[in-house]
Amino acid sequence: MLSVRRLAAIAIALSIGIGMAEEKRPNLLVIRAHRASFEATSPQDLAPQGITFENCLTLSSWNANFAAFLSGCDSYRATGGRESIRPDVPLISEAFKTAGYRTAIFGEWGLGDALPFRPEDRGFSDFLVCGGTGIGHVSDRWGNRETDPWLRDRSGWAQRKGQVAEILASESVKWLAARASDAGSFYLQLNLPHIPGNAAATVLSELKRLNLEKNTITVLVVEPRGGAGPDQTVRDDVFVRWPGHIAAESLLKGRTSAFDLFPTLASLCRVPMFRDSKVDGMDLSKWLLGDQSALPARTFFMWEGFPRTESPDRSKSKNFTVLAPEWRLNGLELTNMKSMNRGEFETHPEVVADLLSQHGAWWQSIRPALVDPARVIVGDDRQKVVQLNASDWWPSREANDAKGAGDYPDQASLRTLLESLADPGKSKQIPSISGLWRIHANQAGHYKVTLWKLPAEASEEERTRLGQLQAGTVHIRAGKFEVKTPLLKGANSVSLGVDLNEGPAELEAWFEGQ
Repeated sequence: MLSVRRLAAIAIALSIGIGMAEEKRPNLLVIRAHRASFEATSPQDLAPQGITFENCLTLSSWNANFAAFLSGCDSYRATGGRESIRPDVPLISEAFKTAGYRTAIFGEWGLGDALPFRPEDRGFSDFLVCGGTGIGHVSDRWGNRETDPWLRDRSGWAQRKGQVAEILASESVKWLAARASDAGSFYLQLNLPHIPGNAAATVLSELKRLNLEKNTITVLVVEPRGGAGPDQTVRDDVFVRWPGHIAAESLLKGRTSAFDLFPTLASLCRVPMFRDSKVDGMDLSKWLLGDQSALPARTFFMWEGFPRTESPDRSKSKNFTVLAPEWRLNGLELTNMKSMNRGEFETHPEVVADLLSQHGAWWQSIRPALVDPARVIVGDDRQKVVQLNASDWWPSREANDAKGAGDYPDQASLRTLLESLADPGKSKQIPSISGLWRIHANQAGHYKVTLWKLPAEASEEERTRLGQLQAGTVHIRAGKFEVKTPLLKGANSVSLGVDLNEGPAELEAWFEGQ
């Protein structure tokens, strides 16, 4: 069922489309990559062909940056500090699809593998992605590798032959070739893995060969450079090319942010934004098209987030930076950006008070997303089997001495933990912590819940060596319902049935004897 927001946007898009039927809107190609992803083409190859962003602020987290780009919002507003994109935040992919664009994403998605977070749930008509934030991430298909990887499209998971970057480039080329014969416009998002390769050069060359380059806005985002410049901020290298519209060898001076790109690209492509879109980003289109005036002075807020085993409120005043036009407040250090004098905290209390006030207002604006998480949907025919994992897991109480999901970001670190758990002597030294999955049941009913250390696609050797459970009792609780069953030593998994009412629920599982 379409939401009121989507219906309103369709009406706007139709009315605009009627008036602009004789002029095709530009295509959009966005390539996000790490510096290691370039061999034949360097990030600077696009610079002489278009405009370079002088100082595009971002965060060190790849998926947080991508969420800011897609949503036009501060990444914490878009994700709540988790790895899933909130369904109540409109995305650029949804806006472009509603406006009639054919949309696709190939490569790393990183913003949720279950309903309602998947790329097909968020405006992408076509997709070919790995799990989690990349190959080998804790949420990726177990045992996945960069050579002969497992990737998912609308048909499900399938193993592809070759190197992952080359596969993604090949699929992008095929998709562009199909679009060359279409009458409509397209938006292709290519998120390359963090490995060396020529995938970007291959796609850009094909765009030119198909005669699509002239009417395509090409955006290259290269991530990230940490602590760069006098303001010591993390930043992306951003290049935008649109032949005949954006002057070659131009520079966009001043501070910008990853969340500015959504409103800017929507404006350039004449794509209406949803009426309830509340973006933090600024439309930079007039500067990209040649306006020589200075960018408005803005204040930006950076924060390193909160440990998943603690309340976010405990981290409000930790590891934050307020970057104002003339001042930089980093904890107890105040820097004058003109003189670069860092010893200003004690001598300018009025500046400190003002910046702290702005930080407090910003915090209150993102706090609802931090304390009210987006929930995984179960009981929906679009995804009958939902796999929950560490990325979706929340501690049920604060535990400062325990590690959270963020401490095991990839399968290699998780495998090390499982090896410790398989050793009775070592496992006793690991602190226990209780936690839960926050879900939403689309329909009331009796649900089957299967628990395991390693999923079914793990090798038989690993499931035997690392995945065996010890004898004891397993419990499942959801609201007022709780079930338990004996657990036999040596089992690789255990299944229980639990009743769920329609609506939100906290699903908690724990073992006795593990």
